[in-house]
Amino acid sequence: MKKSMIALAVAGALAASAAAQAETTLYGSARLGTEYVTTDVEGAPNYWDIADQGSRLGVRGSEDLGGGLSAIYQYEFGVNAAGQEPNQTSPLRQRLSWVGLKGGFGAVTIGRQYTPMYNAVGQYTDVFNGNITNPYSDSSNNSRQSNQLIYTSPDLRGLSLAGSVMADGPENQVTGNQKNNIDQYQLAAIYNNGPVSVGVGGGQVKSDFSLGYSFWGIGGSLTLGDFVVSASYEDRIDVDGVNVPEYAGYGLVGGYNFGNNTVRAGWGRLDPDDDNGNNQDMWQLGFEHRLSKRTLMWVEYTDSEIINSDQQLYGGEVVPLNKIGSDADTLLSIGLRHDF
Repeated sequence: MKKSMIALAVAGALAASAAAQAETTLYGSARLGTEYVTTDVEGAPNYWDIADQGSRLGVRGSEDLGGGLSAIYQYEFGVNAAGQEPNQTSPLRQRLSWVGLKGGFGAVTIGRQYTPMYNAVGQYTDVFNGNITNPYSDSSNNSRQSNQLIYTSPDLRGLSLAGSVMADGPENQVTGNQKNNIDQYQLAAIYNNGPVSVGVGGGQVKSDFSLGYSFWGIGGSLTLGDFVVSASYEDRIDVDGVNVPEYAGYGLVGGYNFGNNTVRAGWGRLDPDDDNGNNQDMWQLGFEHRLSKRTLMWVEYTDSEIINSDQQLYGGEVVPLNKIGSDADTLLSIGLRHDF
């Protein structure tokens, strides 16, 4: 009997030790909303839509390897919480999937991840809840990219540095063209000091054929009591090989917190460097009420104007903007979000 008790005690201690060294967390967010979309395009109807608003399900964790070294990982899938569409083969879509090592040197991760450019620039103005594409922020539209190797430095008195390379075999992931080198690289830096946060980043898309370009941007936020002001600027330059204009993107968002509520207002402009006048302005208004730490409701309104064009150029392709994409389009979004 005593031997059995000792064996059980040893087994329990070992299990507790293993649990302390390895940590796994299941998490998710259910986000659904009702949308009303209007458009000035001739023949296009206005319509109501009950739609998923970015629901996701994921697992992340770490394991203590000893000597200050840890293995880290994350898998995250987008979930169509509104229900699978008839033409969908799966209600899931890949968002994040990476593994890496973390220690005193920082972290090295590999897989599908948020880009250094998004973390340093685009995330500052990507703060609304509904299905709104930010045409002025290329880094927000390309926030997650596959086949990345990323190094992130440790915290250096509020400063964090990051660099990435993306390689996807013989075909360029960004352009779809054949090549034999790195598809893309990015460098970024973020500085946090109390109410001030500033990020800067840049990089280059490389290809042996048809398309290559450089890009850079800067973003930041300032918190003054209950007020938060965020801004971003992005610039695509040195475009070579195809008829894709260089452009600049501007974003500005202001928010005010009172009690369990937040009101936001945003403006953005996409300004291609061409003679076609394809500028796009976007205005956003939002109200958010937090029912608890995990549950909130929102009402958001977006208005977008495009001059001489109802589409926008990204990555060498003409891609319709999600919901907002034609002259004087508007979108009203009313939604509910629960995080777990």
